Amino acid sequence: MQQLQLLFQNIHRVVTNYVNQPYKPLFIPSSVHINLTQKRFDLTFEIQKQDTVAYVQNGTHVHFYGPVHIRAHLAKAMRQFFIEHAKVHMTPLVDRHAQHMKLFYKNLRYKNQKSLWGSCSDLGNVNLNIRMMFLPQELCEYVIIHELCHLRHLNHSKSFWKLVSQYCKDYHKFEKELLLADKYIPKWIFRL
Repeated sequence: MQQLQLLFQNIHRVVTNYVNQPYKPLFIPSSVHINLTQKRFDLTFEIQKQDTVAYVQNGTHVHFYGPVHIRAHLAKAMRQFFIEHAKVHMTPLVDRHAQHMKLFYKNLRYKNQKSLWGSCSDLGNVNLNIRMMFLPQELCEYVIIHELCHLRHLNHSKSFWKLVSQYCKDYHKFEKELLLADKYIPKWIFRL
């Protein structure tokens, strides 16, 4: 027990010595390209003594600060960055399609989902995966169309696919491409 206490004291001392110092997470690169916006963001990290990781964005530079050396805290802040980015850049795309299709959602949420690109509930809520921002735009728009069609048909019936085909003639092609779409997602995103 005493050895464990000494180990934690040493770790605390080492981390305390690095407060206000740049930090390089092992699993995150120094920049990320988001396909949907065609922007590359430079990422920097700084250990600071506080409870949670926060970030500030200045143009295409995003600075994360706080206990960035604690993976769970950093991952949570990065997910929040991607959710906020999706709200700004994907929501207008969703709204444009919803207006065109005359299919309106109640709530739109962005999540870091492991296996789904999107989902729709019988209450009219649409969930979209933040990883969609890394897809080619036409594939991202297909997922949006697909989920909006679920507002009318909460299944994959013939009626559902008929509605999808009204707004996306090549939906068969996109369905196949979605099966292999993980190739567009940076591998480190799967660790968030």
